[in-house]
Amino acid sequence: MKYRDSINQQIELLEGKVRDCQRLVQTQEPVSTYRKTIGEALDLIDNIRSYIEQEPRDGYEQNSMINR
Repeated sequence: MKYRDSINQQIELLEGKVRDCQRLVQTQEPVSTYRKTIGEALDLIDNIRSYIEQEPRDGYEQNSMINR
């Protein structure tokens, strides 16, 4: 996988954002802070999807796409 390290890094960042959301709920932070963190998490998901789309498909993936 060409972007394995980048994907893993983005997943770790996303995990941190989710943990931030848990903390925000527990400490009753303002809704604006919660929304900002959720927006950042969604941006990380978009980044991960972008990395995955750039990965070459192997033979199994190509065959499974045809069968759908």
